[in-house]
Amino acid sequence: MVRLDAYEPPTANSDAVTPNARYCFLIPLAAAVICVATLMALGAAGWPGETQDSTDRFCEATHPGPIAQPANTWSNVGFLLVGLGVGWQASRDVAARKATTWSNKLVTTVAYPATMAVCSILIGIGSTALHASTTNWGAELDLFSMHLWGAWMIAFATVRLLRLGDREFFSLWGTQALAIGTRLAFGEPYLIQGSTLFGAIVAAAVVIEVAGRWRNRYRQQLDTRYLVWAVVVFLAAYACFLTSTSKGPWCDPDSIWQGHAVWHLLCAGSTAFTYLYVRSERRLVSDAIA
Repeated sequence: MVRLDAYEPPTANSDAVTPNARYCFLIPLAAAVICVATLMALGAAGWPGETQDSTDRFCEATHPGPIAQPANTWSNVGFLLVGLGVGWQASRDVAARKATTWSNKLVTTVAYPATMAVCSILIGIGSTALHASTTNWGAELDLFSMHLWGAWMIAFATVRLLRLGDREFFSLWGTQALAIGTRLAFGEPYLIQGSTLFGAIVAAAVVIEVAGRWRNRYRQQLDTRYLVWAVVVFLAAYACFLTSTSKGPWCDPDSIWQGHAVWHLLCAGSTAFTYLYVRSERRLVSDAIA
């Protein structure tokens, strides 16, 4: 006999949020406020640093002023909204649940949803830094934030596949982040294009997640529809990315409808579906296992 220890979302009577649960939202909110304020200050200072020709890669024409590529810049708001949404929902989830032996870390802890939310926010911040400033450091920050998010997904999928603990998750994620940061510090070039590497990281995370889903099929249940939507939306986003480069059929430098901006919005949507997928995890406990 198999019993379902299902996760139930907070009801209308569970509005009270514990102090610890509030950090699920307050941490990403603080990250967003600090990062946005920093970008505004740098923009007001004229974006110090060496610039690059972003039109050559991202199509949209650059304009004078604090926002060089408006469409490609403002479309990053989606990542901030998703990150704040993850934090807000997690604060309610954590307040409504108590951790169990085999539990969904996204609804029972602060660290996992808070770091996931911050990763989404940092993607928006990094991309904004690139497209608003067109500086070299903005491009590096953009790649770092994308790969940091991919590293989070790989670490999270891996510990669920191998049934590891919190220490292993943060060690794996931290090791990847350190490797990425070291490359940035020494200015070593990627062996392959950054966007291609990001696609490979996402693909690796999906493969590990599917493997973990199969291995733990008698221990956990997830709503796979969210994962399918996350993959489909990301593939659509990647198609927009490829067709909207400077030599792509979608490229019109003076248009307000930029394919690269759609790439940003769809990637934010894929991030939201990814969160809904991992949040949907329910614990299956069989008498043979318990």
